[in-house]
Amino acid sequence: MASRRTYTDKDKARAWAELAVNDGNVRRTARNLGIPIPTVRRWRDEWERTGIPEEVSAEVAPIIADFLSDALRIRGKLLIRLEEMLENGQGTMAQVSTAFGILSDKIRAYEAVNEAKRVEHTVVLPPADELKALFSGMLEGVVESARVRAAEIEAIEEPAVTTTYRSLPMAEEE
Repeated sequence: MASRRTYTDKDKARAWAELAVNDGNVRRTARNLGIPIPTVRRWRDEWERTGIPEEVSAEVAPIIADFLSDALRIRGKLLIRLEEMLENGQGTMAQVSTAFGILSDKIRAYEAVNEAKRVEHTVVLPPADELKALFSGMLEGVVESARVRAAEIEAIEEPAVTTTYRSLPMAEEE
């Protein structure tokens, strides 16, 4: 009987980053990381419902930094290899240039995830006294509008009610 594999927060952070780079493509992410598709799908669904756990989130930035460092180093080596191949007239240019292009695309994608991770939002509210005055004024306006509307409705309904009663024939007493 096979034992179930356990995954670290670092594994999950790697999956989260790879999902982001792959635009949520579960199959590609699972294939790239060697993790079963149902596992990646379960994590993705959980993260969509509850958000990424803090302990996993803490691992994302270092993982992206490590990947970018390695990828940039490798891309530099590919450029050197490409130059050597051009000088020596050996190997296929298509192989090296394809690898270089794919790696460059991955680098751009991971850089975008890294940049998106750094976005901070701040909301600045007016001081409490100003908010209180604003809401108080708004509430007074709503109450006054309700009074005016009630008076308008009353003015329309009252003539209709009195007219209806006046136009009804009086019952005769026996």
